[in-house]
This record gives sequence, C-alpha cells and structure tokens, in this order.
Amino acid sequence: MMKPKFIKSVEKEMGFLSIMSSYDRDEKFVQSFLQKKHHIVFSISNFTKEKKPNYSEIILKTAQPFYIHLIKKDNDWGMDIYYSPDNYKELLFFINQIEKIQ
Repeated sequence: MMKPKFIKSVEKEMGFLSIMSSYDRDEKFVQSFLQKKHHIVFSISNFTKEKKPNYSEIILKTAQPFYIHLIKKDNDWGMDIYYSPDNYKELLFFINQIEKIQ
C-alpha cells in the first residue's frame, strides 16, 4: 500500500502512522464527512458545470488527530484512516461513530 506524499510528510513530525482501511463507501458517506468540522488538508478535484468540486481524492484531518484519506474508484469510495498507534482506542470509538453514518 502506497502512502500519499502528504501522509509521509506528516509522519516526519508525528512518527510512523498505522492504517485502518475500509472500502465500498458511497457518495452520501463522503458528503457527510465534508459537512462535519474536519479540515480538508489535501484534495484532487475538478469543477462540474454546476460550479461544484467533483473530488477524486480527499485527505481530512480530524481533531484526534486522525487523517482520513478518501479515494474515489469508479462509483465507490475507499477510506484509509491514518493514526498514531497510541490512539488505537480512540480510533475504535471514532470508527463506531462513523459507522452510524453508513
């Protein structure tokens, strides 16, 4: 699994980050993340005719801090969560919360 360059740069400050992956997410799930207080720290997109961004890749930073890497493949999204191994219990709680969205 290739880590994005942005995550590699974060690891220089935070140390090694572990990865928790999840696949087959839909557009509704991704939009719910974009409406929350998570900050977009990296994205790849283009604008639609409606002048809205059409994302193909997004990295969000949460307050914990976790980095959520969303990648569009065909009509589904994949999600990798990068986290410090010291924050594993917080990660499990976070995942339980986001699974309520799906």
